[in-house]
Amino acid sequence: MIRFGIIVRQRWYMRKIVVFILMMLSVSALVHSQQQTKIMRPNGVIADFPQDTLSTANSTTALLGSSSTFTGSFVSTEGYANTTVMVLSDQLGAAGGIKVQHSSDGTNIDYVSSRTLDSTNEGRVITVPTRGKYVRVLYTNGTTTQGTFRLQTYQRVMPSSAAITELDLPLSSHLQALVTKSEIVGKTTAGGSSYVDVKVNPSGALTVEATITSGTVTAYSIPTNSVGAQVQIGPREQTPAGNAMQVQIGPGDIVSNLPVFMDYEHHQRHEGETWAAEYYLTTGVSTTQFALETPTCSTAANCPHFVMSAVIYEGNAELRIYEGATYTGGTQMTFFNEERNILTSPTVTLVSGITSTTGTKLPHTLFLSGGVRSAGSARGENEIVMKSATTYRIDFEEIGNVSRAVIRFVYYLDLGV
Repeated sequence: MIRFGIIVRQRWYMRKIVVFILMMLSVSALVHSQQQTKIMRPNGVIADFPQDTLSTANSTTALLGSSSTFTGSFVSTEGYANTTVMVLSDQLGAAGGIKVQHSSDGTNIDYVSSRTLDSTNEGRVITVPTRGKYVRVLYTNGTTTQGTFRLQTYQRVMPSSAAITELDLPLSSHLQALVTKSEIVGKTTAGGSSYVDVKVNPSGALTVEATITSGTVTAYSIPTNSVGAQVQIGPREQTPAGNAMQVQIGPGDIVSNLPVFMDYEHHQRHEGETWAAEYYLTTGVSTTQFALETPTCSTAANCPHFVMSAVIYEGNAELRIYEGATYTGGTQMTFFNEERNILTSPTVTLVSGITSTTGTKLPHTLFLSGGVRSAGSARGENEIVMKSATTYRIDFEEIGNVSRAVIRFVYYLDLGV
């Protein structure tokens, strides 16, 4: 008797479970069906669930003449998130000719979204969110009558996303993109760790302040004033861009690692941009004259930076230089590159044994005495930046008992190498 009761109770529970499962499946199917076709409005009314809809009142293929306009009709936006307009024409549209007009009452225009059809035979799409209870589309043609025209307007239930494409495909300006307007702020490391606006220069470019603790600096641009002037920090360049601040000066000393400096004239020797010539007198001559002709210089840096010097074995002499001279006769001398591994050709012509009485004397006269080389107390005192395309005359005049003498002519250029 007890065993029979247990069997009956188990069967009764199993029947209830089966009935419950069947009821749930029926409700789920009903709800699913309702979701596909019906929607409950806030007032409790059950209505048809909206689907994406082609707005025939705002679509057309009728051709437009010069500067003509297609004007659609206001339709309800209730239940729709976006309006998408696709346009194709074989003629350009008027500026701002694609217009999506939004209205709260179907009569007054409260907001307008506009674009321009700026290409022919290539479709353009504009998608705008719902902004009012009603919407309509206008299109204004350009100045040429159309031969092809298609305008189609869809009302979308779900908001449209921006274009989604594979990463390895090139981007196109025709892809739709999400347009955002935002502000960049940053968290400070001091002052209570508050958030502050990130600075930009007057042109709207982002400005950055960086602290470099280690590593190699390749190139940074840092605004230095209110008008956005740039200072470039980077490796040494022959002609730095902008207002350059060169951080790496040169190689370090092998002991102290301090930068190694050399004067510019020495540097130009290593660059292969320094040339020298020498004239040797073996017997006393009262006066020997030389002519030096400079090339046409594109800039002052490309003109010769010239120095002259002399040493005599015994006796006394005077060395003078004149600018703007003319001469006759003479023998051309040879200039040698001081960097013997870089045999760049000289640009200055030097002639010895000339005859000349012309030119303006420059204040670079040297007096010479036996056994002492004379070239001024410093290069800066004796160096001449010569004029472009000009002839100079140099006189070596014996004062007394000169037996042997060596006269040296040296110049360098800046060729940018």
